[in-house]
Amino acid sequence: MSKLKRTQDLQKLIKKAKQGNAKKQFELGFMYDIGQGVKQNYLKAFKWYKLAAELGVSRAQTNLGLMYIKGDGIKQDQIKAIKWLKRAAKKADIKAQYNLGLAYELGEGVKQNTTKAIKWYKRSAKKGYADAQYNLALIYDFGKGMTKNYKDAFKWYQCAAEQGDAEAQYRLGLMCFDGEGVKKDLAQAIYWYVKAAKQGHGSAQYNLGVMYRDGKGVKRNYAKAIKYYKQAAAQLDAEAQLCLGFMYAYGLGAKKDYRAAIKWYKLSAQQGNLMALTNLGIMYEYGQGFKKNLSKAVKYYKQAAKLGHPRAQFNLGTMYDNGTGIKQDLAKAFKWYQRAAKQKEIDAQYNLGVMYQEGEGTKQNYSKAIKWFRSAAHQGNTDAQSSLDELCGKKCSIKKHRKN
Repeated sequence: MSKLKRTQDLQKLIKKAKQGNAKKQFELGFMYDIGQGVKQNYLKAFKWYKLAAELGVSRAQTNLGLMYIKGDGIKQDQIKAIKWLKRAAKKADIKAQYNLGLAYELGEGVKQNTTKAIKWYKRSAKKGYADAQYNLALIYDFGKGMTKNYKDAFKWYQCAAEQGDAEAQYRLGLMCFDGEGVKKDLAQAIYWYVKAAKQGHGSAQYNLGVMYRDGKGVKRNYAKAIKYYKQAAAQLDAEAQLCLGFMYAYGLGAKKDYRAAIKWYKLSAQQGNLMALTNLGIMYEYGQGFKKNLSKAVKYYKQAAKLGHPRAQFNLGTMYDNGTGIKQDLAKAFKWYQRAAKQKEIDAQYNLGVMYQEGEGTKQNYSKAIKWFRSAAHQGNTDAQSSLDELCGKKCSIKKHRKN
């Protein structure tokens, strides 16, 4: 269409809108709202939407309400937004019903009311509005203001998923995997994860990587695991980056490549992943792929340990215990073993028992030694069980060697 023809058509539209044609007023408002055929202008969009809304055009009422919510070209006003959304919702405008449900769910412009949120979401959802179907499913899934109902959550996720909603597809995959609202079905979990993954859903891509890595619902395939981890990692999924580091470190699905492992661990660590920080410490401690660097190992262990990672706390404890990469300090070794042990780190529990038994880094205390040996033994540590047997039998003469 020529520029002249477009100008003529616009002039005709403006003329009819000025003559009070509500439909044309809405069309003109929409054009200015999204910048279709005209330069985007929220003030003009608001003007024409309001005229059409006052003449009863439900779509104009909805869009006017949304402009008040967002503050597009006008001052935000939740009360006026609700007024127009209610008018449109009562005329069965599904977008208005959805947004009214959202307002009641969040308590924006109205008093928070889950019952009313469900009411309006359902009206919209039953007419096929995917966003309403998804939000309704979330309420049932997480029990927002009500008792959880996985069966209804599954039903509405499926409705939205079948319309292509990637988040709904992902959550259907979770429910099939966990057997919530439906019989556990790993094949169906894969089916929905794949659909979501194809739309770029990072968590679905990550979960597919895990399932291919572990052979859950599919034949184990490390190469496919890497493929999906890479897709998720490209979207800055820290867990996927961590898993990629692990795959390269151990040569799973690809040639062993310590430098690639370091790369992915560092990317994950930059997002605060504590296991990635710990793994970096391990690689520097043992010189995997390059020369050992104990000071860097200590650095990474400290970062993760201070943020509460139990294995990093244990590893840091061993560094202080043995004087590896740092000056030996049994009191600090005890401190980090204790923190890790309280988080059920089995080797730390055993080492803590030894320190109490021998009185190293702390005052000798057989009752506490027994306590921590028992904790480790309950988790399957055979050395702890042997130590427990000796202490309980008062055979305490043998010097214990701590775990590294």
